Amino acid sequence: MIASLQPALFIGYFWQQPTGPSQPSDSNLSAGQTTLVDAARLVGVAAFLILGVSLFGEGIKAIHPSPEAIHLTRVFEAHTFINRRGDTLSYRLLKPESYDSTQRYPLLICLHGGAGYGTDNIRQLASWEIQQLTRPENRKKYPAFILAPQCPRGSSWGGLPHLIARDTIVFDVLSTLEKEFRIDPDRRYVAGHSLGGYGTWYFIGTRPGVFAAALPLCGAGDPALARNMVDVAVWALHGKKTRTCRLPVHGM
Repeated sequence: MIASLQPALFIGYFWQQPTGPSQPSDSNLSAGQTTLVDAARLVGVAAFLILGVSLFGEGIKAIHPSPEAIHLTRVFEAHTFINRRGDTLSYRLLKPESYDSTQRYPLLICLHGGAGYGTDNIRQLASWEIQQLTRPENRKKYPAFILAPQCPRGSSWGGLPHLIARDTIVFDVLSTLEKEFRIDPDRRYVAGHSLGGYGTWYFIGTRPGVFAAALPLCGAGDPALARNMVDVAVWALHGKKTRTCRLPVHGM
């Protein structure tokens, strides 16, 4: 968005500049002073161009999926779910290699952070958890379903009071998948970072008995829900340099 201001700044710069040598504002300047003014203007134009290109590049990165996410679309199936109320959720699903319908498999819900927002059904795949679990050696060692929903802008997975929670429709998808595939109800897991970290705490806090373990990264939870999490194995991580999220509440 900021990058889009660059042309306006560029045009505005010239709008206020003299249009020719006959402008009275330059009439009292010496040749040396005029040269300095022209040089300053040239530096200003160059600065606007450099800033604009840089911001434009950042804007492209924010809009388009990362190469890592695009690469993972080769193994993740793309789906769109519509519930009875007409709400829609885009999600990706990774099935275990050599899926055997006579066996039960664990399922992990991966909740993306703010960088995964959107409707392209791709950007949510660029997360550390997904990157690790989809490595060939890990897929072979830990065959499992991985559910990666995508949250549209202006909403959340839960745990953030100023944003609409999209948790209900995620569990609608989970219920549908459990009717279609052999998923072990004792091995449901949830993980997420940042926005997804809040969602992870919220999922295990509002739905006791659903998850066996959780991995919240850089998020926080409501201490009033802590009693619902006592039977869930939790590995919570939060870096000291993380400033965009509060530390998990003491006692969680």
